[in-house]
Amino acid sequence: MKRKLFFSVIFTLLVLLSLAQVININPDPNGDPWTLGPGNSLGDLGQEMTVNPDALSMILASVNNAQLDYFHGIFNQSPSPTNLYNSCAQASGITYTFGYEINRLKNANATYVEHQYPQCFTWNYFNGNINLGSEVDDGWEIVMDNGCPNMLVWSKSMHDDKYWMSDYEQYESGAWNRIDEVGFYLAHASNGIDAIKTWLSNHNDPQSTSGGLGVFVKNMDYFGSTQLGPGPHYPDVYITEWGTSGKHAMTIVGYDDGVNCTPTNQGYGAFLVANSWGPWANNGYIWLPYDLADNLLRMDVLKVVDHRQPQIMARIKIKHEHRNKIRIGIHISDNPWAIAPSEIEDYSKVFYAMDYDSHNYSYGGGELPLNGSTNEFIEIGYDLSDFIELNYPNQPVPNLKFILGVKEDDPSGIASGEILDFSIIDYRTDPNDPFEVYDHNESKAISNNTITEGV
Repeated sequence: MKRKLFFSVIFTLLVLLSLAQVININPDPNGDPWTLGPGNSLGDLGQEMTVNPDALSMILASVNNAQLDYFHGIFNQSPSPTNLYNSCAQASGITYTFGYEINRLKNANATYVEHQYPQCFTWNYFNGNINLGSEVDDGWEIVMDNGCPNMLVWSKSMHDDKYWMSDYEQYESGAWNRIDEVGFYLAHASNGIDAIKTWLSNHNDPQSTSGGLGVFVKNMDYFGSTQLGPGPHYPDVYITEWGTSGKHAMTIVGYDDGVNCTPTNQGYGAFLVANSWGPWANNGYIWLPYDLADNLLRMDVLKVVDHRQPQIMARIKIKHEHRNKIRIGIHISDNPWAIAPSEIEDYSKVFYAMDYDSHNYSYGGGELPLNGSTNEFIEIGYDLSDFIELNYPNQPVPNLKFILGVKEDDPSGIASGEILDFSIIDYRTDPNDPFEVYDHNESKAISNNTITEGV
């Protein structure tokens, strides 16, 4: 890789607080927990999807996308003795839904580890090391911002709830797997049930031969269930009513118009829901009557892009004793005399995974070193390509200045950190032999509660 001396770097940091309480609704005290908790929600990313009338006219009477090779298969988000009780939003949003959609685009088989995607890659940025809940959309925004590694690249357990990835090549690999668009369907809207079925049946595309998945969140501290009436999928059980608290995210993988929910006067037809509590209910699945889904159900969906070649990425090597006290940003300017903004929020790009202030995760990754265990440096790869695409579309890109910023909030001065290295890697001329431009300054300690000019 070609290398050349270049530029200056700046850094700054911040923190918030909150607590999480978890509800275990498994009646078996010796069984794996079926857990719910505060903080789990869909978020507010994306807009309501518009239904393609041609796709709507082609929906099938029944669909089960969980039977396709693209789907991960049922797993337990938090088997004993792990403590991932509040990871449901990322289990549903990343492992199930993103994994399915990227595999569908690649025509890849989810039984292979290189086509599975870790819930903890995103959840570990949010859980505060105290099992905080999260929003589905926040995990998706991380993947929009910087991609998602597969399990082979992640190289840790599906249930490692502390690890932050530390290797530029791992981030570069993940940058190829991206979410392009997020939207939602409302079941109570006009033709809302059929709109959701259109996505599940054909991805809202009349040319498609397979459908998509969607995520929803509901209260499940108590939920009624009973056995289906005679007909398709009897004697499976279905949900008859929602609880009043205990948010939980699950994934809609299909539907069947013939499912008999008349034992509770909820008519015929139901969505097939995949949960992340292992072999719960119908071997991990449960039916959701259309009649109950119509009660203010919102289903979030996503579209992905595959083989998105990064144009420019940053390589950042940094260490800090308390990762919940820092945020990282990069300011980009075509003015060679540009100086860093005074606030991290005004930087051109803020590393979303650590930008806890924007989505109110009070502890971020918790009071742990950056790598989750020892106070060694981590190496982050951050894709800056969208800045180029947005600001210089279909035109030559001028020479750019890149200013790295780390913001710290450590009023008590109990933690310390260091900026070790910063470089920009340019793939535009030759993706197979990218050009790396790096800062020539020495490493520098991060000062408390201020912008630190470093490397």
